[in-house]
Amino acid sequence: NADMSRVRQVQPGMAYQAPPSQDKLNPETMRAEDLSVRLRERGGGNFARALSEEICGLNRVSAEELAMRVLERGSAWPDNLDAACERLEALFRRLPDMAAPCVLRGEDGEAEDVFPFPYLSRDTGREEPFRTLSAALDCYYASRDAKDRLSQKSASMIRTLKGQAERCTRKLAMQEEELASAERMEEYYKASEFKGDIVKFSYLSSVKSVPEGKSYLTSPVRGMAYLAALLCTLAATLYSMEDERRGFSSRLSGNGRYLVFFASNLAASFISVAVALVTIALAGAFTSVTAELTAALLFALASCAFCTLLGRFFSTMFALGAAIPPLILVMAVVCPVFISFNVPARLDLLFPLTYAVRTVRFTKYAGFALIYIAAVTAASYAADRLRRRMR
Repeated sequence: NADMSRVRQVQPGMAYQAPPSQDKLNPETMRAEDLSVRLRERGGGNFARALSEEICGLNRVSAEELAMRVLERGSAWPDNLDAACERLEALFRRLPDMAAPCVLRGEDGEAEDVFPFPYLSRDTGREEPFRTLSAALDCYYASRDAKDRLSQKSASMIRTLKGQAERCTRKLAMQEEELASAERMEEYYKASEFKGDIVKFSYLSSVKSVPEGKSYLTSPVRGMAYLAALLCTLAATLYSMEDERRGFSSRLSGNGRYLVFFASNLAASFISVAVALVTIALAGAFTSVTAELTAALLFALASCAFCTLLGRFFSTMFALGAAIPPLILVMAVVCPVFISFNVPARLDLLFPLTYAVRTVRFTKYAGFALIYIAAVTAASYAADRLRRRMR
């Protein structure tokens, strides 16, 4: 591409051409007369800059050092140009003998530059000597690389912090806007046509106060007490599964092991339900002896059948233990523990907790509970027999 180089082109397949000569003097072979002629043609100016432009390989720092060594103190151009060029030629001849590599340290102790010999134009007190030029270069570039990495990390951190600050500013503006709009909520409420309470809850104090088939808010004490009782029965199921795994009932027949499993769950269910009844009575949510005892008895049997079915369905106690938390959460939402929802397809009838709460209010759920107990018990026995055949 001619735009990249006006002198030569470097492309694959083309013959290589050396770069054009810069027409500068070689410091190893130059003569003072030749340099004096070139400098005299410039007619004055900055001596260090003239050296860097007329002698090959001299950068600004090196040219300033050489100019300081051959010029009189405080002068920018030599009065006697020929004598200055002769001193410079002699200095170039002595350079190999002056080799004493050093690194210039900054005020913060970091390496700023590397020299082949001590530079008098710089602060010699901050120049650290090294035995070889390679060691000095290693020190200089290691310090520069560490500084570059630190600069890159700092730039990345600054970008991250700037982005977070902008994000927080936007969030703050949104929140301030929401607060400003909320200040007028009372004004909007007073200007609206609706007056009074938006939501009103009532507590059921008697059975007759609830129309059958209507949604209602039950006493949460009853639902929470029976939910805790069901959780205790599930814990007993886990212990029974662990006993079976250890072979405590291995001498019994298949039906005998099932009866022992069912009986242990039934005992735990009755004990936990009795505690739940005491809790309901102490909380003042007790309706009547007949209704509460009927609901408690049916719940104890339904809870036993439900937990027995789960114990026969899951192969290990670890699987059942993992299923208990989501199962309890589903029952707390679907069953009328806190509030009664219109659950699609009456999914709440799949859980014994529904019968414990609704039987107290509606007597028809006692019949539903008996059907539920019989069906779940039969299902648990069938699952037990299937499990034995698979073994």
